[in-house]
Amino acid sequence: MNMKKLPLASLLALGALSSACSVGDSTRGDLGRVDFSYGASCFFGCGTDQPVLSESSERIDVTGPGNAEGVSAISLDPAIAEIAVRRSCGCEKQISDSEAEGTTLPASGVCPEGFDEVCDNAFDLTTHAAGNVKIELRDAAGDLVDSTTLHVRSADRLELTQLQEGTADETPVSALEVPLGESVELRATAYASDEKLLGADGFAWKSAEPSIAAVHSGSPVASVTAKAAGSTTITVVAGETSIELPIVVK
Repeated sequence: MNMKKLPLASLLALGALSSACSVGDSTRGDLGRVDFSYGASCFFGCGTDQPVLSESSERIDVTGPGNAEGVSAISLDPAIAEIAVRRSCGCEKQISDSEAEGTTLPASGVCPEGFDEVCDNAFDLTTHAAGNVKIELRDAAGDLVDSTTLHVRSADRLELTQLQEGTADETPVSALEVPLGESVELRATAYASDEKLLGADGFAWKSAEPSIAAVHSGSPVASVTAKAAGSTTITVVAGETSIELPIVVK
């Protein structure tokens, strides 16, 4: 694989996220029956009109009839992206018009007294190549429930930020010094060539010397723990694009 390495320092001057979605965004389906949103890499949901990273993964959440039992998902171009349904159920008790209490579904499959069983469908998306692909939801009888078009793009550049403990702040980083025994959290962000933010849950993180700095990845966010004094490099890969972060442990 020919991997494009980007100098981290030159990326940090490009500023904050230029095309991030708004809180609670979703995209209405072609038939107007279902709202689609990405739920893995986008806090509080982003509409499926936002592009997503190729060679990655995402979760698509749906509303209304998209959550019915027996609904399946079909990709009309599996070479670009594949999709599979994952159904989950829990128990919920309505406390007021705006408040509900939830709990997991017991092994017996029966909710506690006063709770109702509530089930949702999530759709696991695996992207393979750049392009546009239509996704269809069909009911148990095979009839079309709704559809939407997804926009898969390759990453042109990556950016790393450090999460500030106890706050919502993030600081761009070009190099990192971590005290021995401490940990820091980093977030990776991917951008397309037109500077659009790419939804992604498929980043790969690797430490050149795990004995010095160990990395534990949650995909967009990873924790780096300083294990021993010395210098090493963390590499983050998204598709054919990568970025390197020098780390010193003292």
